[in-house]
Amino acid sequence: STLFPYTTLFRSKICDVAGLQILVEHMRRRAGSQGRRQTGGLAVWRWNDPWPAISWSVIDAFGQPKLAYETLRRIYQPVLVSLEYPLRAYRPNDQLCGTLWVVNDRLEALVDCHLTVWLDDGLVHEQDCSALANTATPIGQVAVDLPAGFAELRLELRQRNDLLAQNVYDLRFHDRSPRRLDQILRRRLVDIILG
Repeated sequence: STLFPYTTLFRSKICDVAGLQILVEHMRRRAGSQGRRQTGGLAVWRWNDPWPAISWSVIDAFGQPKLAYETLRRIYQPVLVSLEYPLRAYRPNDQLCGTLWVVNDRLEALVDCHLTVWLDDGLVHEQDCSALANTATPIGQVAVDLPAGFAELRLELRQRNDLLAQNVYDLRFHDRSPRRLDQILRRRLVDIILG
């Protein structure tokens, strides 16, 4: 089909976005508690393209943001609300379970905050929370029953009426399970290294 190159290109950009989000959030959650950091920083390897190209940079050669730019802007904010969950294929009637995190890179604690979790446009979870200064804090668990046609999970962290952080997860993106033994072993090794 004539649309194949365009859909393939768009899907590759979706993979870029998901890969950056998974990596950056994982590393930021490793900030540790009480200032004991397991990760001191994270750099974007390829910020912009020097000439027109298909690449995993976030700014094109003309200075225009690519799809991943907005995601990087969102997940590098000083306050990040994050969901750690299994990256697998979800189907209607499955339950998505995960750990909710607040990464607070500010020098002051976050108190009297309220977290809401939305599945598409419906509220599925809410809770009050706090986070110490300069830490990554697991603040609770969430379990969401997935209906037919689900697509996006959104987290919002507010302090009084101010929106501190917002994050979005495309639940249609998933990590395929390896089928061969060498793929399984390679995947386990990556999980151990990143874990």
